[in-house]
Amino acid sequence: MKKFLKFLFLLCFTLVLAQEGNSLNENLSGTERILSFHSDINVGAHSTLNVTENIKVHSLGDRIQRGIFRTLPLSRNLNNRTRKVKYDIISIKKNGVEENYHEEIEDGFLKIYIGNKDIILEPGNYEYEIQYKTENQIGFFDKYDELYWNVNGNYWDFPIDTISAIVHLPMGANILQNSCYTGFAGSRDQNCSSKLLSNYSIEWSASGFQANDGLTVAVGFQKGIIMPPPPPSFLEKFGILIGGFLVFLGLLNYYY
Repeated sequence: MKKFLKFLFLLCFTLVLAQEGNSLNENLSGTERILSFHSDINVGAHSTLNVTENIKVHSLGDRIQRGIFRTLPLSRNLNNRTRKVKYDIISIKKNGVEENYHEEIEDGFLKIYIGNKDIILEPGNYEYEIQYKTENQIGFFDKYDELYWNVNGNYWDFPIDTISAIVHLPMGANILQNSCYTGFAGSRDQNCSSKLLSNYSIEWSASGFQANDGLTVAVGFQKGIIMPPPPPSFLEKFGILIGGFLVFLGLLNYYY
């Protein structure tokens, strides 16, 4: 009986070691990559987006050492006009816990650097959550209004296994049309699928992305649901011109 119990104990101990070894091998194997990127986008009636991004990464301690960074453009083309946009960070988490981060502006982009400079990540999987608010992201056209949104950006140096996004429009909206695009910036490939969840909610998904690939989605809905921004004021339209003219007058007065 004692021999049998010893054998049973050794067998259980061996199985535990094997499972730990397999877990360690999984953490150390493969390539550094984004396992999944999911974005939940709530569109407000005043043209405001509340975005929650869940990003699960596989780190080997190579380029993903302390964390990740997210790149967001500070301008975009809407209605054939280049508009400046800004982002208000609500929260940043790693594995469900508030995480250190800092922001930098580089080459027309907001870069959110996530991680603690004094902590090196152990090889393994990590899940990050980024919540932010942004305005002036809706396009207003003659027959419909539209959200056209690059879900993950095209600035990840890692392959991405899956990307998905859900857009929730305000109550009362009716989705008139939708589309999605995959690949490098400007690509018109459509290796993606969509699913209507309700009259005002829609989900997209795609898989097999290479480094610097992205998913862009578009959803059109009837006018009158979202309030367009007010027209530019006199100073917004002519402020730079007026300022330049005043500087010119000041220089003339100084020299003459």
